[in-house]
Amino acid sequence: MEYITSVDENDNVIGKAPITKIGTKEIIHRGAHLLLFNYKEDKMLTQKRKTTMHLYPGRWSCAVSGTVRYNENYEETIGREVKEEIGIEIPLKKLFKFSFEDKFIKSWETVFKGNYEGEFKIQEDEVEAIRWVDVEQLKDDVNKTPEKYAPPFVKMVQIYFSKQF
Repeated sequence: MEYITSVDENDNVIGKAPITKIGTKEIIHRGAHLLLFNYKEDKMLTQKRKTTMHLYPGRWSCAVSGTVRYNENYEETIGREVKEEIGIEIPLKKLFKFSFEDKFIKSWETVFKGNYEGEFKIQEDEVEAIRWVDVEQLKDDVNKTPEKYAPPFVKMVQIYFSKQF
């Protein structure tokens, strides 16, 4: 059984919970996310989640996302997930943290940023597709058609583009 970090309303660790509790709103968990850019072309990498994923299947999201495992921190999680999901290792910068809640989850999310211009090795059991999107086009599309995107991604992109961090 895989365990994740369970936290309180202020993101203080209170224990561990089975990963199967995600989506039940019985716990508050932690997530780590990567906004990956190609600065030369002013593009952001987006990932389409597999339709078999438990949460937000078939929706577009950031380049990499992962749930913080028990006894792991946000930085360790994003480093692990970047290697697993897109097969790269790059320097990352921590940007901001926000709380998120919808009808499925209650969580604290930490967002990191990186730059990359090379090839990827995709984790095919979680990732349906990846695509580079023009930053301004993505900003516009998320606002016009948010239903195409995972709700935590919509909130993080809105925070990122508003520069409210």
